[in-house]
Amino acid sequence: MVSEQLSYGNNPDVKTILILAANPTSTSSLRLDEEVREIDEGLRRANKREEFKLEQKWAVRSRDFYRAMLDCQPQIVHFSGHGAGQDGIVLDDETGQPALICADALGSMFKLFATKGVECVLLNACYSEVQAKAISQHVNYVIGMNQAVGDKAAIAFSVAFYDALAAGQQVEFAYELGCSILIKYLEQQTPVLFKKEQISIIPSQPEIDIIPPNPYQGLAAFGEEDAAFFFGRETFVNGLVEAVKKQPYSKTAHSLIKHTKRSGV
Repeated sequence: MVSEQLSYGNNPDVKTILILAANPTSTSSLRLDEEVREIDEGLRRANKREEFKLEQKWAVRSRDFYRAMLDCQPQIVHFSGHGAGQDGIVLDDETGQPALICADALGSMFKLFATKGVECVLLNACYSEVQAKAISQHVNYVIGMNQAVGDKAAIAFSVAFYDALAAGQQVEFAYELGCSILIKYLEQQTPVLFKKEQISIIPSQPEIDIIPPNPYQGLAAFGEEDAAFFFGRETFVNGLVEAVKKQPYSKTAHSLIKHTKRSGV
């Protein structure tokens, strides 16, 4: 069932926080009601309380998970319950027994709901880092737990997190505040924040005109390495070779001098 909502008027900028809770009968008991109550009270007393409303869904089954998001269209989704590492997070089945939902299924689901406004997901469950990472491919901010987290620590983190958001702080600040509160429990390293990878578009580089090397050596002599620049005198050289073959050297030289003066070569 859905809890009493905060008074938020007709503000179009209101953010809906959807809390999905599951604690199957055969799993260790969690103080989920205390966690939700503390979050609710924190939101009610906050400076920005009119910017948030709180929705709750208990004994969540797999279909309840997506139904609640369809109904509430939340910007923030908070899961409270147990986690099972690689196997997933623990929901209820139709008989109240544990039912797992894996990282791939969560990632696929949040890929759709990210397009409907989901901006942040908090998986307040043990060993939920794997699921958080999968969801973070599609949602801007996702928090999971990299190991077991105590019940008191889990409550303390989530309350501080939402207190900060309700005071107008950004997600990163709220996360850091929550972690700082966990120092007293020696669990400040347990929550992990993932941010969706942003694809940066590298601007195209402007075309640069490549200036070729200067073929004019000035007073320097041409060498073998300058062969590519030494061209255009083949006709003169070939004529000189033929002239040397046909005439004595002295006549050839005299003719060459006259030709040079006339042609300006």
